[in-house]
Amino acid sequence: MARVSADGQWVAGLFWERTTHISDHHPADCLHAIVNLGPIAPGAQRAIRGKIYWAKMTKEEMRDRWLKDFPAGNSRQQ
Repeated sequence: MARVSADGQWVAGLFWERTTHISDHHPADCLHAIVNLGPIAPGAQRAIRGKIYWAKMTKEEMRDRWLKDFPAGNSRQQ
C-alpha cells in the first residue's frame, strides 16, 4: 500500500511478507499492516521480511524499488 503527498512529491508505503491486510484511515495520513505470523509454539521464534518506504519519489519509482527489494514475493502481482 502506498500514499502520496498532496503535492505528489513524497510517497510512503508498506510491505510485509504474509500480510493479511493493509489499510489506511482516510483522510488521516497513516498506514497500518496486520501481519499474519501463523501458529507459533511457546518460546518459538519466526522471522518475516518487510519494509517501510518513505522517500521523495513517485509511486512508479517506489513500485520499481519494491520489485527489486522483493522479487520472489511479487511475481504474481506484475
